[in-house]
Parts: sequence; structure tokens; C-alpha cells
Amino acid sequence: MRFVGVGESLLAAQFPKLMDGERPTVAPYAKPGEVHLRIADADDEAGRERVRQVEQLIRAKAGEHCYGADEETLPEVILALLRRERQTLAVAESCTGGGIGARLTEVPGASDAFVGGVISYTEAVKHAHLGVPEAVLEGPGAVSHECAVA
Repeated sequence: MRFVGVGESLLAAQFPKLMDGERPTVAPYAKPGEVHLRIADADDEAGRERVRQVEQLIRAKAGEHCYGADEETLPEVILALLRRERQTLAVAESCTGGGIGARLTEVPGASDAFVGGVISYTEAVKHAHLGVPEAVLEGPGAVSHECAVA
């Protein structure tokens, strides 16, 4: 299972009895920007059923933080959701330096849902190309909630 927006220790703390080594085994792995949970049991019907039950329990408790299972990547899930909803996405990036667009365009066929982005690292670009008001840049600043929503 794959999670975003929650750390490895917090995720493990939500399920202490699942991390006790009993079957099925549940092991968290911290990855850059996300956490993976590996759930394993015997490769028979009873083992698969125990894994399914544990996955349901974790999904119910972790909710919005769980974005996928198996080998699905976050960019694949985002693009699939956009396609299903017949939506497109454009991004304005700053501190990420184009990282969001780069990850999305690694997925084959991304252009049907991802239309592009602007890397606006300087205040001048934020103002000229994204229309961020100078008052926001001078007040709360370029790295602020106000700038992000402007």
C-alpha cells in the first residue's frame, strides 16, 4: 500500500497491533515523499483473505492518505483520476523547480491530462507570468500561502 501526507512513524503508530510480527506481517518503508506498507502472508486462500482484511482496515483508518497499492505510482494515480474525471492539470512551480511536471511526464500518455507548467522561481516571473500581485510578493512573500493561491 502507498501513502502520502503521513510519516512512517505516525502511520505505524496508528496500527501497533499490526506491526507486532503476527500474520500477516506489516512493514512500513519510508520513501522520498511517501510511505509504503508491505503486507505479506502465506500464498494461499487463507493468507490472501487475511491480507485483504488488513488492507481494508488500513484503508478505513488511513483514508485520504492511502493513494494506491502494488506498483501504482502517485503520478499514475493522479493522471488516471484526471482522465476518469475528464479534467486536465497545469502547474505553477517554484521551489520544486519543475519536479511535479517532470514526475507527471514520466508516465506514458501524460499529455492527455497534463497540459504543462511554469517554473516561476523569481518574484519577477511570479508577477509577470502568473499574475501574482506585487502586494502579495512584498507582504506575505513569494513563499507563502497567499502567493500560492494568487
